Amino acid sequence: MQDLGTLPGGSTSTANAISRSGEVTGNADTANGSLRAFLYSNGMMHDLGILPGGTFSGGNGINRVRGEGVEVVGIADLLGDCTSHLTCPYHAFLYKNGVMDDLGTLAGGFYSYASGINQSGQVTGSADTNLGNFHAFLYDNGTMHDLGTLPGPSLLPKLCASYQQAWPDCRLRECGEYQ
Repeated sequence: MQDLGTLPGGSTSTANAISRSGEVTGNADTANGSLRAFLYSNGMMHDLGILPGGTFSGGNGINRVRGEGVEVVGIADLLGDCTSHLTCPYHAFLYKNGVMDDLGTLAGGFYSYASGINQSGQVTGSADTNLGNFHAFLYDNGTMHDLGTLPGPSLLPKLCASYQQAWPDCRLRECGEYQ
């Protein structure tokens, strides 16, 4: 086990993914307490920044992409009303060549979340639709493709009911409409 440290002035960090070549991404707090995505490489933790107008970011996936170097994907907030998780816009990002790019959302959606990247630079994650339903996506060559969902009814209402039965004093954000 190796201590990766923290960002300057921060006190905590969490590692979420590691590449085959040993680079790590996750999130760490800064001196002012905001969370930032980081890239740990060659013994150093680097702050990947935020999207324009945002206040936080978090790295979820990392890979060494052919011909491009190390790339990180994750989630970051945007300028907006963040008094509630229901009104704060979060978008998936792709960090490469020193720049964090907003991957956008599915048509009409408000949120997106990148969770992985392969050696070809294709990004996977989930995003909501104009109806508020979350779908899997594949981001490839500058376009977010809706992969849809599995057929059949959603299991979320049953999962929420089971969760709340086991832990009645705890609430999951995802279960809001099922409470």
